[in-house]
Amino acid sequence: MEKINKIVAFCVLSFVVLFGVWQFKFSSGKKYNLPEEVELLSISDKIYLKEKYFDNSPKVVVYLYDDCMHLLQLWKPYIEKYSDIRFVFYINSVKKDKIREQLRYYKFKYPVFWDSKGQFAKSNSLPKEIAFISYILNGDDELISTRNPTYGDYEVYLKQVLD
Repeated sequence: MEKINKIVAFCVLSFVVLFGVWQFKFSSGKKYNLPEEVELLSISDKIYLKEKYFDNSPKVVVYLYDDCMHLLQLWKPYIEKYSDIRFVFYINSVKKDKIREQLRYYKFKYPVFWDSKGQFAKSNSLPKEIAFISYILNGDDELISTRNPTYGDYEVYLKQVLD
């Protein structure tokens, strides 16, 4: 029985420590770095100005590996509804052709940034286990929330960042 108690205590302590580290890494108000040395890709004929995504506007920043590109669909309705928010997608992949192919397959006409060297993850000290994460940032690139469209209150946070 004593051995079980020690195991339970260890597990609880481990959870508390990991949760504390997680909360610190993604705490509200933390400023995020948005690397600009990345290539803008799009399947649209529209011309996009890269600089527009790095101005002082509120942003939704999504970082994901190319294996998670099917998740881009989740943001489509919000991109169209919230034109005052910049939606910045960093795709970590060494295969530019694979990204373009998947953008066409999913009919994702919005621009994404090809982050072949994982600059976003490195400059923001993201854990390697994260395959995708979404941030809502204010105009100073400070964290408001780590929400994505699968959360029921996602739109509440988008409205909050515009206020």
